[in-house]
Order: sequence, then structure tokens, then C-alpha cells
Amino acid sequence: MAEIEYTEEDRKYSCSLYPKLQQSSESFLQSYISHQLQCMDQLLKTYEHELDVPYGDPATANDRQQFDVWYPKDGEKYRKIHIFIHGGYWQESSRKCAASVPPTFLAQGYTVITLGYTLATEISLEEVADLVRRGVKDIIHNHPTAEFSISGHSAGGHLAAKVLEVEELRIYMNAALLITPVFDIRPLVNTYIGRGIRLSEETAEKFSVKYKELAKFEGKLAILTAKHDAPGLIEQAGDAQNELIKLGKRDTVREEFDEDHFSMIGVLSNPTSTVAEWVLQFMQ
Repeated sequence: MAEIEYTEEDRKYSCSLYPKLQQSSESFLQSYISHQLQCMDQLLKTYEHELDVPYGDPATANDRQQFDVWYPKDGEKYRKIHIFIHGGYWQESSRKCAASVPPTFLAQGYTVITLGYTLATEISLEEVADLVRRGVKDIIHNHPTAEFSISGHSAGGHLAAKVLEVEELRIYMNAALLITPVFDIRPLVNTYIGRGIRLSEETAEKFSVKYKELAKFEGKLAILTAKHDAPGLIEQAGDAQNELIKLGKRDTVREEFDEDHFSMIGVLSNPTSTVAEWVLQFMQ
């Protein structure tokens, strides 16, 4: 297989180039997918669940416009709900490839909902953001008395932040975890990432995270970064924290872990891992 030639800007945002363990990008991603498949198998065997629940407009329904629900062994169903949004730079992956995330939250009595969405290879980025917001809105509507929190990984972190920009949604959220997120998508326009979703400068400007709106979130907010990650994402995380603090969100937490972009959520399959223990303490 011919080696992919990356530009300097590509390298700043290509997360698979920075594994914690020395391995090729291809084997790195294969290991991640294999771990997620194992986690899914374990989840299905261990926890009561409801899969492929549709949401939103039936006219646009497809197998991605759905969410999976995982119920805790202990604790009342839907009393505490944690919503997780997967990454994949808006153009790949799925909620099924985030099976390592629920165990940490399930262990503390959360009902966990992994939210899928139609990818930006099929619809516009604006429609993706609107779809995710609609999914969150539907979940809140169906469980108005629940305690809500939200998280997202990578591009899912961006989408979680876009949820929190909306007042009618953020007022229900007690806590938010943005895990190795993307905030400013303008640098992606001329990368292979941006080309994959036909990203224009206008769209990138419009759908980068609006710190002024995010700073209005009154719940607990944490930005989790990986020591071994694309330098562009690490830089953005620091910039985001600084901007949010300047805008009055002074309790914004930024925490770095000795993980890579993918192991950050991979280790959540073990509730006693360093990342998982930090997350649970933060959520209390």
C-alpha cells in the first residue's frame, strides 16, 4: 500500500499519526476498532439495552439517525442520563465504534445514550449539527425530569459544544466533557479532512464553536486532552480554555492525560483507569 502524503496542515490535525505506542497509523486504527468491537460484545452480554432507537424527522430516517440506550445494573433507569456523541471528523465512524465509553458511566448509575448521526459526506455540516441537536432535544423531551450530562469525542466534542450553544438545550445539562475536541474548524478547509466533507471557508467560519455562547453554559465544563495527539487539537484546547475564562466561564477545567487521541476513550472501558476515575470524580 502506498504511503499517504500529508501536508504540514494535514499533520497538525491527523490524529492517527500520533499513537502513544509506536505503530503505524493503519495498525493503530485497527487496534482501536478491534477494542471497540470487543467492548460492544461485552456491553451486549452485560447490560440491558435498547438498540437502534430512531429520532428526529421520519422523512430523513436512516440507520445512523438513531441512538443506543444502555441501562445501569444499579440505579433507576433514566434518573441520570449521559449522552455521548462519537467522533470521526464528521465523515466516518459511528456510535457502534464508541462502545468503550458507557462502562465508566454505567458503573455510577447513569443510563447512557450513544447518539448517532448522518455523516457530513451525505448531508451538510449544518444539517449534521441540527440533527444532533434534534436528537438531544428528543431525548430531553422524553425524559424531562432526568439529570442530564453530555460528552463527545473529537468531532463529537465539537458537536457537543454546538449543542451547548443552544440555550433551550444547555439549561438541562449539569456537566459536559469535551474529549480531545475540535473547536475551530477553519484550519481544516484546505486539508484532506475538509475536502472529505466539502468544507468551505464560509461553513467553517459559521460552524466553528462560538465561545461567547459556550461560555453561557452554567454547568461543569471540562476539556480533556491527550498528551499524544495532533498538535492542532492540543493547541486549540488551550486556546479554548483561555477564551472561555476571558468570557466569564472561569471554572472551565482542562486536564491532560498520558494517552493518545483514541485511547482517551478506549480506556473508559475500564472504570478504574486514570481517565475514568478522573471523569467520575468530575461528574460527582
